[in-house]
Amino acid sequence: MSKTLKILYKTDKYHTNTSRELLGVFDNLNDLAYAIETKASQEDCLISSDDWTNLQKINQTQGYDGEGEFFIELISLNELV
Repeated sequence: MSKTLKILYKTDKYHTNTSRELLGVFDNLNDLAYAIETKASQEDCLISSDDWTNLQKINQTQGYDGEGEFFIELISLNELV
């Protein structure tokens, strides 16, 4: 049975691969959401409802009020690609 991990990055406003800063690896959405909220609060920002919608639909923020953007990469374990 495969399991999907969520890798959380902070990127520049253009989501370039070279700007990716690894923030953490998560196996459940609650821990991932907590990490995003924690990082945003460290930047004195809040995650807007638009940010949450974009994270759920396209795995990234667009227009986040803080520095850069959040990006989530999904990785399936124990599965051929």
